[in-house]
Amino acid sequence: MENLNETSQKILECACEVFAEKGFQAASISDICELAGTNRASINYYFRSKDNLYEQAYVYSWGLTHAAFRTKGDDSASLSPAERLKFYISSLIRSIFSSGPEGLFMRMMFHEVIQPNIHSKDCIGEIIKKERKFLDDIIVDLTGETDLVRLHFMSMSVMSQCLFFNLTRNLRKHKLEIKAPPFDRVDFRPEEHLDAVIDHVCTFCLNGLNVREKTGE
Repeated sequence: MENLNETSQKILECACEVFAEKGFQAASISDICELAGTNRASINYYFRSKDNLYEQAYVYSWGLTHAAFRTKGDDSASLSPAERLKFYISSLIRSIFSSGPEGLFMRMMFHEVIQPNIHSKDCIGEIIKKERKFLDDIIVDLTGETDLVRLHFMSMSVMSQCLFFNLTRNLRKHKLEIKAPPFDRVDFRPEEHLDAVIDHVCTFCLNGLNVREKTGE
């Protein structure tokens, strides 16, 4: 974000936290003011409206995620397609489980899927478009697929393996109380075994794409 002073930066950071915790609909300007130690006038002055603040928070939180998990992937010429896929899967899953600022975007996205905010459709659409191209390029290099419909199915299948963990946040949070499948097993704690989860999802996706990594060569 450009031209942010100390006050507007603080408001934006606190807005990300509130939106990530409550979602757009349940979050209030009062909540953000209280956390930021400011008043409604300051928010109106810097961001004009709750809708605009939400869109800027969405883009800002994505920037934090990208900086933490994706920056080194921008130059991936030295990586094989299978390594790039694992990098993508790893960055997505780790951002989902992150409790720090780099995880705010996926927590906001969780609420956006559950209760979409129509005002944010343009900024969300741009981010999703970039994500889709990032993954599509990897799958094309892996499989040589040129049919756009099949490519869409492949991308959708890979993403669903990762986003499952985002959409089941509440189940994971309360799994000990409700004992709901598939979280009724006491040993099912993916957050404690992220490396194993990432390896499994990557292998599963490579098999689903009918790609076999060459090993021992």
